[in-house]
Amino acid sequence: MSDLKENIIDNILESFLKLGYADTSIDLYYPVSSLLILLNCDKENLDKAINDFRHEVVNSLGYINIKELSYEKGRYKIEIPVSGVEWVNKNYKPTSFLESFINEIQKPDQTIDKILDVFYSFSKDIIINELKSDMLAISFKDKKIDKYIYLIEQNEFGLQYHRFSEKEYLRICT
Repeated sequence: MSDLKENIIDNILESFLKLGYADTSIDLYYPVSSLLILLNCDKENLDKAINDFRHEVVNSLGYINIKELSYEKGRYKIEIPVSGVEWVNKNYKPTSFLESFINEIQKPDQTIDKILDVFYSFSKDIIINELKSDMLAISFKDKKIDKYIYLIEQNEFGLQYHRFSEKEYLRICT
C-alpha cells in the first residue's frame, strides 16, 4: 500500500473517532512537502505521481480528486467521495491506541501527564522529545502499536495535537 493511501485511511479513521461515521465525502488538506514525501516523488514529477495515485486507488477510495488550492499555493485538497469513506469504514478499524488517545485528548482540562499515561498504558518504551517547554513529540519504539509521532502542545485552548509520519516529522522538526 502506498504511503499516501495509508495516510488517507488513517486520517479518515481518525475523523471517525472524533466525529463518528457519516455517509459523506471527506476533504483532506496536505502541504506539497507532505505530498512529495507520501508519494515518494520530486516536485517535477508531482502531477504524474498524483495522476498515477488516483488510478491506483480508484477501486478502493473511489474517484478521488487532488488539486492545488488556487487561493493557497503549495497546499492541496484531496476529496474522498462517499464510496471511498464507506470502503474505509467497511474494511478498517482504528487502532486501540488511537481510540484511547482521541478519547482522552478530547476531555476538557486535559493534561500532558494524562496523555502520557495513555501512551504508557500501551508500552513503557516510548520516545519523548521536548521541543519547547509547552510542546512534546511522543512516539512508540514499537511501531506496531502506532507508527506516528504526536506533537502535543499546551496552549490557551488546552492540549492540541498533530500526527506526523516519521519522514514528515524529520522534515518539519529537524
